[in-house]
Amino acid sequence: MNAGFRYQDHLREGAILLVALAAMVIVTSIAAAAASATLRIRQSRKTERDRIQLDLLCDAGVMRARDQWNQSQDYRGETWIDTPSPIGRDRWKVTITLKSATASNV
Repeated sequence: MNAGFRYQDHLREGAILLVALAAMVIVTSIAAAAASATLRIRQSRKTERDRIQLDLLCDAGVMRARDQWNQSQDYRGETWIDTPSPIGRDRWKVTITLKSATASNV
């Protein structure tokens, strides 16, 4: 009879270990999913920030070209802003090029 109790104790200990292992797998899976979602959101925000910065630089270039051309009709353009990219690989430049208007491109 004593051997029967030991066998049941081992079964109970094994079941507890399996439940603990399953809980660890579930918790790890949830943590990995949360980390992945956080990284996706972070990348999305960086992309949106860069798109907004690009829009602002383009608008600034158009305003600069208009102002410079209003000061001198001989103005044909320039590389106005040359700044490091926030992602660090390239540089962002605002290059302004004005072409004379003709009947075909007005």
